[in-house]
Amino acid sequence: MRTFLLTAMTLMTLVASACSSGESSNVGTAGGVVTAGGVGGDTSSGVGGASGVGGVNLAGGDTPSGSGGASSSGSGSPSLLTCGQLGGSLCESGGNGACGGVGQPSSDCDHCCNPPPCGYAMNPPGTGSYFTHYVGVPKAAVMDNLSGKGENILVTRSVAPCGAEDATFKAWRDKAGRWAYKLAIADEAPTVLAGDPVAWFKDKIDAGWDYVVIDELRSKKDGGYVDSSALGKQLIAMLNALPPPYAGRFMAYFSSGAISEITTNYPTMVKTIAAKGRAIMLERYLYSSSNHSTATIRDTFFNPQCQKTAALGAGVVEKLSLVIGIDNFDPNGKGNYIFLDKPATDLASDATGMLYREFSAMHQGSCTKSLGGVGTYSFGRVKDLPQYTTAQLSKRIREFENWWP
Repeated sequence: MRTFLLTAMTLMTLVASACSSGESSNVGTAGGVVTAGGVGGDTSSGVGGASGVGGVNLAGGDTPSGSGGASSSGSGSPSLLTCGQLGGSLCESGGNGACGGVGQPSSDCDHCCNPPPCGYAMNPPGTGSYFTHYVGVPKAAVMDNLSGKGENILVTRSVAPCGAEDATFKAWRDKAGRWAYKLAIADEAPTVLAGDPVAWFKDKIDAGWDYVVIDELRSKKDGGYVDSSALGKQLIAMLNALPPPYAGRFMAYFSSGAISEITTNYPTMVKTIAAKGRAIMLERYLYSSSNHSTATIRDTFFNPQCQKTAALGAGVVEKLSLVIGIDNFDPNGKGNYIFLDKPATDLASDATGMLYREFSAMHQGSCTKSLGGVGTYSFGRVKDLPQYTTAQLSKRIREFENWWP
């Protein structure tokens, strides 16, 4: 124990000395972040991560101006401690975003902070089209086929940073994919909202998650999260209290029950998510065996609901998406919720295919053609069939998603 304490004290002294001596170059080329522990920032977000040792610039000597080296501008106040003296290992200066705009100012940094667990850098919240896929532990082929244009977000609690499935977490991030933590409405959300929800939310993002999604807002009698309820008010208050860079990272599923009440019981919730969050997702599950035409899907199930929800306020439709059912088997063997139940034609490229009819209906609707994206439920209930594999289904969905800009 005595040896450990001395070693820790020596390390802290070295880090403080490095920062105060001008060697706290925590920023590598292309804006990458070098941590004091030698863990580079994640490169999947488009911001390169550079590995280093002890926070020292690997190039050696002074970093040339404009090359991404840490600026000593910071606050410039001699009364402040250095980042190393504060115990931090990431230095945000010159707009490099190393700490996401959050952290104590120091004499050499605008913000001083520590890297998140496992060294995952904070991705900025998305602003364009988005695609959400509810998963368990996704197969490699699914991640391979879904990655690409647009912001692809996997929703789960089965995979987590630093946990047993961290390799999967990293693999999706390396493909520029995003992760959303599933906040269950029944077991976890009430406890979170009763405590310090903003601190809880920030901890999730700091750990490496890109978003938090509540699963799911339901009818008034089941959910209790309507605008007028205590839980609803707490959730809205949390969204309004999230500071940058944590704002814009909340998403919510609305079940069929909540959808039917959305204009009467959730108008403030919807407008708040549109202003402060990332996604408003309406679950609209249809069975392929129902044989609805594209026009019926557009005019009966998709477009009217889009119009009603979008009318709640400006900016709603850009954050709005429809979530369609892709389950092709029931793991419980009871035949429940098998939405793709005509496997011989479900992936077809004409009106015989259910996916084709659903995506066509979205792109033909006067309102739905302006949606922010689309979601699927659920790759956790998809298996390889004689007619098609899970990989083929994910590839087909990605092709339809490419219709969005």
